[in-house]
Amino acid sequence: MEITLVSSVFPYPKKGVYVGIERHVYEYSKALLKKGHEVNVITTFWNGGKDREEFEGINIYRVSDLSLKFGRLGRLFDLHYYTFSKNILRFERLFKSSEITHALSPIYTANWFKKNEVPLVTQFYHRDELKKISDYLFMPFHYKIEKKSYSLSNAVITPSIASKNVLIEKYKIMENLIYVVPFGVNIEAFGIKKKSEPEEFKDEIVLLFVGPLIPRKGLLSLIKALPIVLEKHKNVKLILVGEGSQKRDLVKEIEKFGIREYVDFTGYLDGWGEKLTRYYKRADIFVFPSLKEGLPQAVIEAMAHRKPVIYSDIPPLVETVGDAGIPVEPKDPKALANAIRVLIDDEELRDELGERGRKRVEENFTWEKVVDQTVRVYEETIGSKRR
Repeated sequence: MEITLVSSVFPYPKKGVYVGIERHVYEYSKALLKKGHEVNVITTFWNGGKDREEFEGINIYRVSDLSLKFGRLGRLFDLHYYTFSKNILRFERLFKSSEITHALSPIYTANWFKKNEVPLVTQFYHRDELKKISDYLFMPFHYKIEKKSYSLSNAVITPSIASKNVLIEKYKIMENLIYVVPFGVNIEAFGIKKKSEPEEFKDEIVLLFVGPLIPRKGLLSLIKALPIVLEKHKNVKLILVGEGSQKRDLVKEIEKFGIREYVDFTGYLDGWGEKLTRYYKRADIFVFPSLKEGLPQAVIEAMAHRKPVIYSDIPPLVETVGDAGIPVEPKDPKALANAIRVLIDDEELRDELGERGRKRVEENFTWEKVVDQTVRVYEETIGSKRR
């Protein structure tokens, strides 16, 4: 099957703009190729690259948008997404020759696909809420793009039941058009039980978080929980892997509590490289206090590495982790600290939860299973168009 993916980002030649989407489009493309499908990706220049090139068997096509010319100003009113959506139509011939188009980023020009009877599937991750004044400069316009893209698609794929409910409640998408398909991980690369580098943490209990350092990840609660943990356990190191707009506020909070020596910021680490894998392997506990998610890739990766997970008691995380971790009330540092203490004191429980997590990944989150489920959605979509 020839499949064309539309994604605002692709992680080549650079990475790090929207890490989650980048990893999804790359890993998914490779998994499709492994199954014998032909894969085209239409994307932007946000990560650099040429107009047209091939990367590891993936055909990449790039279009410009206003941010390429005007930088951050081009993102006002979400104009970079509007122009990206419009400019992808220069590949009309490619869309028509492909058997299915899967928009991994919402597109405003979804009406073209409907008018030309070109099967379109759109991906939904999660809905970002308006929290600060600057959000009003682009988020309401992005909502408009999203709603148009989802409502005009032949099918919408979302990673969790919780996200499906958001599509129904917030975007008024008919339930029969929505398919729940989780994200996947390359399970062959994960799951070695033996702890390994970085050696500098060999005598410490390592708490690990992986993801963007932004408010919706709930990291302030984690920083506030750490001093409570340290009252009893001094051999603890918290490692925060990622970059983001909240880093400065997190550092201020850390300095206020006088716990700088117990926290390490690694910055952004290439999700396909050895460094991040080493941190996963070395971690004793994976902590994910997020306040809002679609389906978190990092949590699935931690489970694949047999790490126990402490997570916010919100539907997408409950759905993902299940009995492979300990849920805690969001924004509750004391509850978070207590859960961390429980796992520090009980190595046997850590191992048991880690094994449960690995089993959940093997049963639900391998790329092979994800591709099979997604291709079935494609086939059903194509079949319904023909009927």
